[in-house]
Amino acid sequence: MTAAMTSTVLVVGANRGIGLELARELKKRGHDVVATCRETSEALEALEVEVHRGVDVTDDTSVTALRKALAGRVLDGLIVNSGILRRTSLDPLDLATVPKSSR
Repeated sequence: MTAAMTSTVLVVGANRGIGLELARELKKRGHDVVATCRETSEALEALEVEVHRGVDVTDDTSVTALRKALAGRVLDGLIVNSGILRRTSLDPLDLATVPKSSR
């Protein structure tokens, strides 16, 4: 990817699992990655991407602080990979509980 084609992607929930791998792949493909997490990880720090720690998507103050930190930045992509699945089983799945899992 050339400098003129470089895009900036915000990955919310990037300290482990799917979010970490998405951040890793985006960086590998030449994107500028802005990663957020409640708590960082050694693996995320090793990517040498821009990391915003202490971001909790269920806390308005935390989200406002991130908005202020990114003010004026152009983001070309957003991946929201954060949340907590509170159910221990998908049988039976009550779809009304899914939105509550991200709070």
